Amino acid sequence: MPAIILWLMGVPLIVIIPSAQDVENAAKGKESEHAALNDHLEGKGYLFFDFLESLRRRYPDELTKDKFFVATHLNAETNKFLAEEIIKALGLR
Repeated sequence: MPAIILWLMGVPLIVIIPSAQDVENAAKGKESEHAALNDHLEGKGYLFFDFLESLRRRYPDELTKDKFFVATHLNAETNKFLAEEIIKALGLR
């Protein structure tokens, strides 16, 4: 599970990027593999952004790994959406 840490004025934003399996599990209503990490980060008061939640909101009926991934990487359209969501999370737009 990759995480990208961005810094804005000394405060990190931890970005959780789901795996293809997380997307498939979400489509089946299952908990993500990183749910415990999210709980830990929230409990510690860390600023984090879980991209799986954005995918769930925007594509509630289209959660398939083929829609978002090419092999094990996010496709171009999904990468663009991720960048837009990070910008929003940082309050830059």
